[in-house]
Amino acid sequence: MEVWQIWVIISLALVILEIFTPGFVVICFSFGGAGAAIASACGLALVWQISIFALVSAIIFFFVRPLVTRLFFRRKKETLTNIDAIIGRIAIVSEEIDPKTNTGRVKLDGDDWKAESEDGNPHESGERVRIVSRDGITVKVKGLE
Repeated sequence: MEVWQIWVIISLALVILEIFTPGFVVICFSFGGAGAAIASACGLALVWQISIFALVSAIIFFFVRPLVTRLFFRRKKETLTNIDAIIGRIAIVSEEIDPKTNTGRVKLDGDDWKAESEDGNPHESGERVRIVSRDGITVKVKGLE
């Protein structure tokens, strides 16, 4: 078996290993192995093959990998769930919100939530209000004006 064939086998093994590891790291060395295989097929000495392996691996790792990870591993905008998903939505006051007694309720999507006034103003039953934050299972609301 010739040396270039060994480099090809090493490169293929690294590609297979990359399938089982995240992060686009191992495949950088696979490209280095491909470069060394080409160098070996051209008749360069083992020292040059190893140098080309290291150089190509480093170039791919430091210059190409950041581009690929930015492209494929983008973080999407965080999706709010459960009670956090109602922040910013408009609700209807189902029971008068009185800031002095901290009583009141709002209705949103068929659910009834205990509500407090964020701005200190009372809100009448049937009024539309915006949910601005939450504290446990109590939502803080303010008028739409």
